[in-house]
Amino acid sequence: MTEKDYRFHTINILTELDLTHKRLSLISSHYLNSRNVNSQLRPTITYLTQEITRQRGFLDTILSRRYHGNFNKLDKCVRNILRLGAFEIIFRESVPPYASVNSAVQLTKKVGSTNLTGVVNAILRQLDPTMKPDLSHPDKEKSVKELAFELSHPEWMIKRWITQYGYQNTVELCIWNNQSPVYTIRRNRLQIDQDEFELWLNMMRIKWERSQANSHFYMIDQASKLRISDGFLNGYFTFQDISAGIVSKLVYENYHEVLLDICCAPGGKISYLAELMGNKGSLFAYDVDERRLDKVRENIARLNLNCIQLGLKDATKDDFPESDLILLDVPCSGTGVMAKRADLRWRRCEKNILEMATIQKNILNHMVTYLIDGGKLIYSTCSLEHEENWGVINSFLKFNKNFQVVKPKQSGLSDLIDNTGALVTFPPRDSMDGVFAVVLERIG
Repeated sequence: MTEKDYRFHTINILTELDLTHKRLSLISSHYLNSRNVNSQLRPTITYLTQEITRQRGFLDTILSRRYHGNFNKLDKCVRNILRLGAFEIIFRESVPPYASVNSAVQLTKKVGSTNLTGVVNAILRQLDPTMKPDLSHPDKEKSVKELAFELSHPEWMIKRWITQYGYQNTVELCIWNNQSPVYTIRRNRLQIDQDEFELWLNMMRIKWERSQANSHFYMIDQASKLRISDGFLNGYFTFQDISAGIVSKLVYENYHEVLLDICCAPGGKISYLAELMGNKGSLFAYDVDERRLDKVRENIARLNLNCIQLGLKDATKDDFPESDLILLDVPCSGTGVMAKRADLRWRRCEKNILEMATIQKNILNHMVTYLIDGGKLIYSTCSLEHEENWGVINSFLKFNKNFQVVKPKQSGLSDLIDNTGALVTFPPRDSMDGVFAVVLERIG
């Protein structure tokens, strides 16, 4: 078992996730680059770290039932060796079970836990592919605990979503979150035209499909290959979910003179707005985190956009210029983007939702003071939780009678506008991340 083996790197990344609790995407990116891991191994490593993290709840239950002791107190590295072995046996039909078991034993020796090789061998030999849960016919009689096990989501999350969305929608949402996500890219219309871009994708041997919802967006495979391509470095495109692009289009439809994008990092929405406006206009983008603001600078420079003015400001207390349009894409729990952030479900707890709602209310209440009469504020999240969406808006409207919700007029968004006037996407229904957006207008 050498550093040329994808399993070795997979275990290291997963163990660092357990030790540091940092975002998996950041850990993986730093690890692969700092170790200069072979580019041919990277897609498999990324796939495994993401999928094992998604299925961690299911895998840990399967493994803990077969471990004589407290599974949570087992050495973290050995736990991840068992998770990897179990995932390959149950979910990867292309890998012979004996190969997964033998590799797990060798990895256990390599990390210095020779005394546990017998345990690892014995546990994994009890597993087989038939243990993969069959979710084709959900059983409403199953308890929340059993559903959480089979769907590999925290119990509190399953219970909350059943209350909010119903049983069937919850199952479909969890299944969506457990699938390998389809990544989308946004063509930079200022850098390359449609025909030329599609020809370039074909030359790169990328499978693609143009979005029917927005022709600037493409569903693609081999995201890791595109991230290191010359086309990415030259600003031909950027990675962005279609749902985020829809919010940008909503903002664009309401733009007149000046836009403030208050929580702008990592810059996807503001950069798309700049492209839609032909790299012209008065666009001001702010964030409270200098490092995240650096990421915005990097992105807009790569996309060759120069109409955006950036600034470091705190949206809960700092002064801002007055504007007729403000975008508040507020920090949130992110429950609408869990398909792409495999570790997020395990990083959140229920109290985080109320904590986020408090922050969101503070931002909204502060920022409306910079909106001129007749101006509009677009409040958006990538959360599915009521407390962070209508909970915040209703609380605001209760004490601010000079504001009203304005239903978007753009016909292209009509299918995503509910009867309350909010733009709402639900991942398994709309095949995109979950977002919420409301247009508030100051009426005097």
